Amino acid sequence: MRNWKVTIRDPVARVFEVKATLVHINKAADAVIRVADASGGYSIVDVRSASPNNRIDGGFNAQIIKSFVMPLKRMLVNRRMLNRC
Repeated sequence: MRNWKVTIRDPVARVFEVKATLVHINKAADAVIRVADASGGYSIVDVRSASPNNRIDGGFNAQIIKSFVMPLKRMLVNRRMLNRC
C-alpha cells in the first residue's frame, strides 16, 4: 500500500480515507476503506475509489482498489487467517 497518504482516520467508525497514487502513471484518486464486523470472528472490508472531478477513469479506480485488496489477501493467506475471499 505504498503511495497511499491517509487523509482522515476514524478508529471508532473503523474508517479511513486516503489519497492513493499509482506511481507508474502518476495519477491520484480518493479512496475510502471501511472495516465492519460481520460476527463470528469475520470482518467485511469495503474499498471504494473515486476519480477527482467525476472524470471517466478508464479502469484507474479498479487499479487503486486492487492495489489495496490483493496485498491484503496475500497477507491473510500467508497468516492462514483466510477461509474465503
